Amino acid sequence: MSSDYYKATGVDDAKDANLVFVWSRDRVSSEPMLLGAGYAVRADVVRPNGIKSGQFAITFSLPETCRRDDIFVTSDRAGDVVLSGAEISACSVPRGTQAPMMLSGAAAVHAADALVSHSQHMLANRAE
Repeated sequence: MSSDYYKATGVDDAKDANLVFVWSRDRVSSEPMLLGAGYAVRADVVRPNGIKSGQFAITFSLPETCRRDDIFVTSDRAGDVVLSGAEISACSVPRGTQAPMMLSGAAAVHAADALVSHSQHMLANRAE
């Protein structure tokens, strides 16, 4: 696993923007690999000046089998709705930081589903 970390940033212009997923076209397998996921700023929350609805920033480790040019960002857990305005930039990470596990294929979809389910559970708990 590579020790290179990157950050995907941008704005999802969809009115109901919520989750954003970072993928890589893996050179070893034919399936895209889920590198990370995170939340976009929701439209229905109060935001500080300069923060836009749909804005996101997701940090992830890039596996050795992938290149920066292979990274793409989507607004759906299936990896189909690509966010074309996303920017990918290198990060500086302290030595000794452990890289997270990467998932591909069905495992990536299950992980994305779990993230959505956990998010809904956390929001439900906050509402109580």
